[in-house]
Amino acid sequence: MLHGMAFTGFVIITFSAAAYCLWNLPLAYAAGEIHQNKQTKHLSWITWLMAIALWLSLLIALFIVFPQYRIAPPQGQTDLTHYPRYLLLKNPNTAWLHTFAMEAKEHMAWIAALILTAVASMASSSQHKKLDASVRSAMAWLLIISFGIVSFLGLLGVFVNKVAPIY
Repeated sequence: MLHGMAFTGFVIITFSAAAYCLWNLPLAYAAGEIHQNKQTKHLSWITWLMAIALWLSLLIALFIVFPQYRIAPPQGQTDLTHYPRYLLLKNPNTAWLHTFAMEAKEHMAWIAALILTAVASMASSSQHKKLDASVRSAMAWLLIISFGIVSFLGLLGVFVNKVAPIY
C-alpha cells in the first residue's frame, strides 16, 4: 500500500501543481523573460518529482508487491486469505479483478511513467528557450493522459485491495 498511497497519491496531488504551472506559462511571457524562466523551472521540478515518484511506485509494485500477490498457496490450502491472486480467481464475481484490473495495473503503469518522464524532459529542455503553443499543448495533453491513467489504475488498486489485500 505504500506504493499506492504515498508515491502514487503524491503524483495525483501534484498533477494540479503541474497543470497550474503549465497553464500560467503564457501569462509569464507577458511579464518578461525572468518570470518565464522561473515558471518553466517550477514546471520542470514538479514534473521530474512526479516522474520519479511514479517510477518509485512502479518499481516497488514490481519487485515487492506483485511477487507477494502472486504467491501460490500450498497444495490443499482452503483458506486463500493470504494468497490474493488465488482468492480473486476462486470467486467468479471477483475474477475480473485479476483478469482485468491487475493485468491493467501491471501494464498500463509503464505507459503513465514513460509519459510523465517525457513531460519532465520537455519541461527541462524548455527552461532556456521560449515554449511555443504546440509544445505547451502536447505537454498539457500528455499530462491529462497520464493523470487519467494513474487515476484509473489507482481506482482499480482500491477495488483489488478491498477484496484481496496483501498482508
